[in-house]
Amino acid sequence: MEFEKEKWIESQQKADRQTAMVQYRAAKALWDQREAKRKEIKEKEVEKHKKAVAAWEKAKVKAATAAKKQGLSRPPPFRVTKPKMPALAKGNRRPMVKDFMEGPGSLLLSSESGSSSEGGEGGENDNEEDE
Repeated sequence: MEFEKEKWIESQQKADRQTAMVQYRAAKALWDQREAKRKEIKEKEVEKHKKAVAAWEKAKVKAATAAKKQGLSRPPPFRVTKPKMPALAKGNRRPMVKDFMEGPGSLLLSSESGSSSEGGEGGENDNEEDE
């Protein structure tokens, strides 16, 4: 009886681990997509900022050159503020297998609430990106 009980418990644990891995892989795939999109947006913003800083530096040098042509010993202060990098969205925490295993705070026990919260985060991020 004990042997059969242990075998049944082991088979249940194995099934739970397999279910957890399936859920983890789905969450990881979703996280990878969101992370790739976030990195792409970040690269675009960084490139735009670099172009703005280059234009600012060019205008600063042009103003200094114009002051030299006027015969000034020292150029007047350049009053145009340097462009600042906009605040970018930070990445979300990468899902881990232990998040989907049984135990305190696991997502395996409340699988529907875990998937709906992931979808909710994606909806919020999509709205922010559109703005």
